[in-house]
Amino acid sequence: MSVRRIALVALIYMSFSISIIFSNKLVLTTFKFPSYLLLALIQTLFTFIIIQTLCSYRIRSDDFTEVPIKILPLSIFSAVDIVMGIAGTGSLSLPLFTALRRISNVLIMVGEYLLLGTKRSIPIYLSVIVMVIGAVIAAIGDITFDPIGYTYILINNISTTGKALLTKSRLRDYDFSSVELLYFNSLLMLPILFILVYVQCDFTEVRNFLLTNTVVISV
Repeated sequence: MSVRRIALVALIYMSFSISIIFSNKLVLTTFKFPSYLLLALIQTLFTFIIIQTLCSYRIRSDDFTEVPIKILPLSIFSAVDIVMGIAGTGSLSLPLFTALRRISNVLIMVGEYLLLGTKRSIPIYLSVIVMVIGAVIAAIGDITFDPIGYTYILINNISTTGKALLTKSRLRDYDFSSVELLYFNSLLMLPILFILVYVQCDFTEVRNFLLTNTVVISV
């Protein structure tokens, strides 16, 4: 892959990542959507539908019985990751949330080295260390310390690390394409998130939110 194409992919990824963070923050804090779990479920369902609609021809149809065994650990980490990520976005300011999320890069590099045998160059290690120092400074200067929000971010960083390492190992060891892995991962995440939403979500609040905003839009 050429440098120009890598830069383009990185730019697109960055743009979508920032857009998702801002959108989640807007929905949870400005519009006061009552359930981050339901929001995570909706986003996962949307991902699954898009892949099913646009890329179904690239999904293998054989040996499906072995897929859950290979993908389920990744799906569990991914479900925790998206839930804690959205919850953290709603609990902390965006600059602080973004800074603290950089800690996951260190955890991923350590995990890659210990579990996958992957070594990075010295400049990469140094750049990550600088980002983590910035995250620590941001946390120290946080005058609105929110222990729940910090707990969300801690779990989010751990789940992001697990998701990243499992993604790399599944792509390497089980010969999944990136589209297949995303498809099956989303598929297996759905029942996990459905259960969490059913157990934890206050559907009365969601209904009131929808009715209230429908009235506002109509007016």
